[in-house]
Amino acid sequence: MKTASLLLGSLLVACVLLSGCATPPKATGVTVTVTGFRDADGSPQNRAIMALHFTSENVTAVGFTRTVHELYLNDRFVGKAENLTPVGVPPMGSVNLDVPITLENPGVVRQILSFSSKSPYRLVTVLHYTDGDDKVQVKVTAEGKVELLGLEQAAR
Repeated sequence: MKTASLLLGSLLVACVLLSGCATPPKATGVTVTVTGFRDADGSPQNRAIMALHFTSENVTAVGFTRTVHELYLNDRFVGKAENLTPVGVPPMGSVNLDVPITLENPGVVRQILSFSSKSPYRLVTVLHYTDGDDKVQVKVTAEGKVELLGLEQAAR
């Protein structure tokens, strides 16, 4: 009985000491890909809507206070999007989000559209979230091929 009490006491002390060393879960294992574009009705020239797909491999839900995206087509920077609306991704799940993108280099888009409706892309995303009092940024990059027809109006 005395051994059991000693063992239980030792475990309790170890748990108390180690609980202060626990690190909160990190927002890793998140990917953001481009699924398409569409016209931004009523928006100024050089603006379109970029459809994004967020996927998380985390076993807990993750939330981001804002996201910033840089779009490259054929390895050339073409535009930037900033989403100020919080985004939540369920555990081991996904969510779609439409964000307005400003084309800062519409000539590249026009050039690509003159010979193809699809293009290889690279999307560099910075995910912002808070961890207690700390503001954290996680940078993720995705590559693929995307249909560009929704960018025709914005590239004019």
